[in-house]
Amino acid sequence: VRMVVASPDPAEKDTLFALTQGGIEKSTDGGANWFTIASPDCCLSDLALSPAYASDQTVFVTANTGRVYSSTDGGSSWTGVDALRGDPRHLAFSPDYPTDQTVCHGGGWNDWIYCSTDGGATWTQTDTGLPGWFGDAGTGILFSPDYSSDATMFIASVAGVARSETGASDKRSESRYE
Repeated sequence: VRMVVASPDPAEKDTLFALTQGGIEKSTDGGANWFTIASPDCCLSDLALSPAYASDQTVFVTANTGRVYSSTDGGSSWTGVDALRGDPRHLAFSPDYPTDQTVCHGGGWNDWIYCSTDGGATWTQTDTGLPGWFGDAGTGILFSPDYSSDATMFIASVAGVARSETGASDKRSESRYE
């Protein structure tokens, strides 16, 4: 098992997804029973659930083949798009995803993140301000709990931590690294 993700919504607290070598497993009874759901790709690297999973049933996965997939029916069917660069991973949803439709992912390098403000239909590349020469370390993303009012995101990698107060739709982040 590579990772287990629980629904962030208390209304679906017993829903779990496990990303495994063989694909995706799902449980709707708190892990007592698991079933395999159709995997959209052979080489999945990350999985994330919408903060409103109970109502929107939105799941995103990334693949080392350079694709980002989304499902709005709890993983029964998938829609995929080519990532803008490299191997997408480190998915993060805005806490207000149901309203702003913002989802982002990092990649194997540190200098860019990729964000969508339309539920994954289109993506923009955003400069993190971090140096990209640390190799295949990856870039993690964290949205402020008050993202809808402060537009603050944190981007972390082995190169440091960057902070953007310009939101995911701006192509240039105001960043610093340590």
